[in-house]
This record gives sequence, structure tokens and C-alpha cells, in this order.
Amino acid sequence: ETLIRTAFQPIMSDRGHIVAYEALLRFREGLDKPESREIAIKRWEDTGYIGTVDVSVLKQAIDALDLLHHSLLVSVNVSMITLAKHGDRYLGHLAGVGDKAKRLIVEVTDTASHGDPALLLKFARACAACNVRLALDDFSPDRPKSAERVLQLVRPKLIKLDRKSVSAAFQNVKDDQ
Repeated sequence: ETLIRTAFQPIMSDRGHIVAYEALLRFREGLDKPESREIAIKRWEDTGYIGTVDVSVLKQAIDALDLLHHSLLVSVNVSMITLAKHGDRYLGHLAGVGDKAKRLIVEVTDTASHGDPALLLKFARACAACNVRLALDDFSPDRPKSAERVLQLVRPKLIKLDRKSVSAAFQNVKDDQ
């Protein structure tokens, strides 16, 4: 039995229309608890296996583009560890996407705010050269100076803020009123 699979979660517009799908890892029933996922992903990052997982999900996301209406986008996550250890392999798959690249969003996971800004910048430029959109996923601006520098250099098309940052910002607004 397979331990993990890729699920495609719809992303809806404010009008209730599907505009994209996010390719997400899902674990076999019983292992799909958040703490189980976190432990497995941490282990994969520690061993470098995350690169194999990220490339596999990327391939599935690229294949999904052929099955979806040409107006729909597909988003996929990539770890900074994958970019550091398997970056050329990952970029090779992105370079081969061709015209479909404009429908692909690659989300660099939350490790981006703590990762090597030069590596992230190199990846951002490679994505731009392939016409792939870059997003920062669960971006955590907990180190304001480095986060500001990352944003200035990388200029991502999308930024997905981590839930704690958003909750804290809304709580502070509520407290001020």
C-alpha cells in the first residue's frame, strides 16, 4: 500500500469559481494527522529524500496541466532543501514544461524565510526564465530584515502568509479598535 499520494485541492476565486488546483501530499489513512506529516517531512528534509518527493509531485502537477482546462493553474510546493540538493534536477523538469509553464505556480515552502537568499534568487530567476510563477508559501516574516531582503530580491508573484502571522495581524487590528 502506498504511504503517500498527491491530492489536488481546488483554489476558489472570491466568486466561487475554481481558478487553480494545489498539488498536496496526502498520507495513507491513519498517518494523515498533522503531527505525522510534520515528522515525515522533517525526516525527509533531514535525509534529503524531500528532493525525490518534490520532483515526484512536480511531475504529477505538470501532468495535471494536460488534463485541466487551459484557463486553470496548478500550484506545487518545493522545499529549499530540494533547491539546495536537487535544484538542477528540479529546474530541468521546469525547463521542459514549455508553453504550459505560465499555468504553473511553484511555491517555495516556509523554509524560504530562513534559507539562503542567493539560492532563492537563483531559483526565482530560473522560474522567470521558464515563465513559471513563483510564490512564497507560508512565508513567515519573523525576521523582518531578512524577510524584507528576500522580498526585494525575489519579487514573488504570490505570497502566502503563515496562519500565525495573519491571525496575529487581525488580532492586533481587533485590539486597536
